[in-house]
Amino acid sequence: MCSTLALSIIFATNITVLSSTSPSVNGTPQMSTKQIIVKLKKSANSSDVNNAKKIIGKYGTIKTITKLFIKDIAYAELKKITLPSQFEDVYLVQFASTSKTILRQTFNNLKKDPAIESVQWNYEYKPAAIPNDPEYNLQWSLPRTQSPQGWDITTGSPSAVIAVIGTGVRWDHEDLAGNIWANTGESNDGLDNDGNGYIDDTRGWDFQQNDNNPMDQNGHETAVAGVAAAVTNNSTGITGVCWSCRIMPLRVDFTSEQVASAINYAVNKGAKIIVMSFGNYDPATYGADTVVETAINNGVAQGVLMISSAGNDNVNTPNYPSALSNVIGVAATDQDDLRATFSNWGTWVDVAAPGAGLRTTSLSSYNNVTGTSVASGFVAGVAGLLYSKYPSLSIADATSMILAGVDSISPDQPIGSGRINVYKTVHDGIAPAVSITNPSDGATISGSVNITANAADNIGVTKVEFYLDGNLASTDTSSPYSYTLATSALANGSHTITAKAYDDALNIGTATINVTIGNIPTVTTHTPWLNSTAAQFWGEANTHGSLGSGWFRYGLTNPGTCNDTFGTKATQTPGEDLTFTATGPDGSIWPGGYLINVLNLNPGATYYYCFIVQNSFGKGYGSLVTFQARYPPPTCNNVVTSVGVPVTITGSGGVLPYNWYAYNYSSISANGGQTFTVSYPDTGAHYVYLMDSRGDGSSACKVTVN
Repeated sequence: MCSTLALSIIFATNITVLSSTSPSVNGTPQMSTKQIIVKLKKSANSSDVNNAKKIIGKYGTIKTITKLFIKDIAYAELKKITLPSQFEDVYLVQFASTSKTILRQTFNNLKKDPAIESVQWNYEYKPAAIPNDPEYNLQWSLPRTQSPQGWDITTGSPSAVIAVIGTGVRWDHEDLAGNIWANTGESNDGLDNDGNGYIDDTRGWDFQQNDNNPMDQNGHETAVAGVAAAVTNNSTGITGVCWSCRIMPLRVDFTSEQVASAINYAVNKGAKIIVMSFGNYDPATYGADTVVETAINNGVAQGVLMISSAGNDNVNTPNYPSALSNVIGVAATDQDDLRATFSNWGTWVDVAAPGAGLRTTSLSSYNNVTGTSVASGFVAGVAGLLYSKYPSLSIADATSMILAGVDSISPDQPIGSGRINVYKTVHDGIAPAVSITNPSDGATISGSVNITANAADNIGVTKVEFYLDGNLASTDTSSPYSYTLATSALANGSHTITAKAYDDALNIGTATINVTIGNIPTVTTHTPWLNSTAAQFWGEANTHGSLGSGWFRYGLTNPGTCNDTFGTKATQTPGEDLTFTATGPDGSIWPGGYLINVLNLNPGATYYYCFIVQNSFGKGYGSLVTFQARYPPPTCNNVVTSVGVPVTITGSGGVLPYNWYAYNYSSISANGGQTFTVSYPDTGAHYVYLMDSRGDGSSACKVTVN
């Protein structure tokens, strides 16, 4: 494949629709037109035809001068489309002189003018020859390429429009009429309804006659169109590769100017595929065909797939435009899966397709035809199936699928990646490419972690599934693909994370990483249980499955937060840390929590305390808890009395006034004094309690009634 478009110039007196004669391949150019394409450098007057005539006319008498691409530029402005600047200020010039020597000198002088940006010949292209020799009246190419199996996946869609550039198409043919593209933005009313510069272009355009009737008078493109997308399953005629694709007929006289204009038209009107069954040789001799190459590049940039025939001269000379790097160049094979003897070949060819004795539509009815033109039509039909099944397919991915969707054959010369296989192409056996971008493989993670993945596919990713240790954890259907993993609910240690990306054909791409979950303990410190001079402290921890140790700190000074240095360290057993293991797979709490008793607290003093727990990944600190040590409670004496005889109980300690509580008969003293008198109507043991003004309780005082 080559990266620039450069064709041998062909001199001729008249611009006509060409016969099937092949161009020269021996380095000697055939005759060309007297026309030269000149692009002026951008200036205040570069868009003015009269100014252009002054600049160009210095080098020869001008017979005609025409500004090119006016319609394309106007349509781009109307639709707010960015058109390449190479289409601006371009003029087609025909000089009065017919001398080849004078014309070449004029050409060279124009290239030296500082006001001129580029100069090129108005190249003529030759359609690849299609002999009308009858062969088998069978479409052998369809079962050979597994087309029926491909049609089980898709038979095509009207949204896939194939623009056929060349001799025009017999658009009223019984097996083509139903699939001819219709310009819904246009009406037959003498007006340019869609604003593209072409009046009543309801089914395409004839650039040769500059009218709206791209009718084929030659038969070349009618044959190409029939192979690509003849109406199918209609009990009539033949079967097209793409049953329901639409054909956009575009008739040209095969000059650079008209080919570029036709490409621009097809791109602007929504074609997905452009098939060009014509070409020329000697690319380096006379310079690149800038306007055609620019039109092709612009189309590719806007997502239009370009396909072109390799040529029928049994040579390896690069033929253009098929040799361009962004055009799929198509060679032809025969019924024995060999290179057709006429087919061009070489490393610049991309793929091969059946092109010998294909039954297809003709101007009068049907015929068996041969050539790389019908082979390129076959590939255009396969591309139509692809875009019908996968409408958002990129140019790069469509090209990859066509070049990969082949059967290996053994040709005598290189003719691309293989012979096209319809089923393999539309089936899509390419799995999405997926990678986990966060975390990295082998990372240690903790807390809440955002798991992210990149996924890409030739036909588009439909979803990405995330698995944790083999179990589905989450599904994401839009990029960027991600889910949040809460590691605190999992045991510390080794885990696997897997991302599976799916495409529309259910191909699966997989990526897996290994991570270590390393959460430090989560610690909870509870409010203590208190008595007069001691407290019982209760803490819990989630160690996330790790063996660990813990301890307790308390003190009279507020440290702000729990830390390793404040106050006094206490353990369950003096001199030893607490030891524990998790009891569940989620790394659950210490068994029942841990209790620590602290004695000899200062009555009424404010204390601060917390638990600290450590595992192999670090320390976890509980919240800081504040409490006030209690004072010693008041006490009272036990007494003995008889039934109905009042008895007085005396309290001591604590802070007056007291509140007295006599159970069984639920009486409370009103005076809150230091003594309390009570009587009971029955024998037995009764109990009296008291509480001082601080709210501290007391032990029960026993009243025995005889």
